[in-house]
Amino acid sequence: MSVGWSALAQAAATLLRDALCMRSVMPDLEENAAPDLVGNEKAENVEVAPSISLGSDLVARTRIAKAFVTNAPQIDVSRLIAPSTLNAIQSMQTARFSELISAMKSVNPVVDLSPFVESVNVSQSFATGIAPLIAKIQTSVPKISFPTVARFMIPTLSWIAQDQLDRIFERIDWESLRRRSLIPANWPENFEEFLPAIEEALNVEGLPLAWVPRREIFLKLVTASSAEERIVILHEHRDAVLEDCTKLVLGFENDFMAAQIPLAEEVIEACHSGHWRVAAVSAVMIVHTIVENLDWPTNPQGLVKNHGFAGSSVSDETIEKATRAPFVSFYVEWHPKSGKPQPKGIARHMISHRVSDEHLDEHNCMIAVMLMASLMESVFQLGLGDAITVVT
Repeated sequence: MSVGWSALAQAAATLLRDALCMRSVMPDLEENAAPDLVGNEKAENVEVAPSISLGSDLVARTRIAKAFVTNAPQIDVSRLIAPSTLNAIQSMQTARFSELISAMKSVNPVVDLSPFVESVNVSQSFATGIAPLIAKIQTSVPKISFPTVARFMIPTLSWIAQDQLDRIFERIDWESLRRRSLIPANWPENFEEFLPAIEEALNVEGLPLAWVPRREIFLKLVTASSAEERIVILHEHRDAVLEDCTKLVLGFENDFMAAQIPLAEEVIEACHSGHWRVAAVSAVMIVHTIVENLDWPTNPQGLVKNHGFAGSSVSDETIEKATRAPFVSFYVEWHPKSGKPQPKGIARHMISHRVSDEHLDEHNCMIAVMLMASLMESVFQLGLGDAITVVT
């Protein structure tokens, strides 16, 4: 960065020197130009060349333009559309990005142009005269101001850029974006049309639907006529479902789940190797560990109250509720001496007290891995564990 800004400093210096030279041959600009260059006072005893050519003017413009393009800091907006940021974008637009610009100014370092005199051949009196201006130049983006020079050499672009940004943001359907951010990425925006099937699959069948599977399979599941048909659909698309889980888990980074991430990666690897039952047992343990670390209740008497999904309308909790709904069946109370029938769906108590080939059939193994991937993605997307310190 220091090398790049050195080039920018040289270009700016040459531009300003040429500007003062132009003042000597354009006396009608002197009165308006001089005060802005060094504050409210005119620079005195400035040594300038006797004339300036149109060619040098164009060269100076080109040089400083290239320097700005080459050296302007890049802003990483790779996570701009994350659920937690969309409302902030709308607020910034309404406030004309004032907060954003202020934040950039506070974190961007002041450009050190102390080598100005040494790197550019200018007189000492010239350097002294423009010192106040040089001291104010910062790497603020997108607002960099050279008031006087811009008056006759650089087009005023700030108002054009702001106008264009306003036009762009006015065309954005903010309500649609807000709605999109409040539901899992694999759900269609018109998910309310499928609510009865969604609620049945989540609450009764314990079928994970948040983030996985992909939308094409999701739509097949929620338009199926029965739980048995959904089992067939998942069986037919097992490879695609595993691919969706793999995309969520591999390469994961999250401090809250740091201890579980390597194990989850091994779960995925085991599935790819055909060891679904071993993977399912591990996935169940990972899910239970994360739930306990989040301090979510698992009391069998309050499962529906604490985790049940009722999605009559989009709310800030839609993603979390959709993620937690399968826990209603996952944490169903059962032990060998209870006298109750064994749960059919994947159940934590069955894995702990009576693990068997019968319980770990293909369907339940898929559900366990899907639930692990779904939970981990929601914890990450919503920052659910950010404020929790996990004792290791």
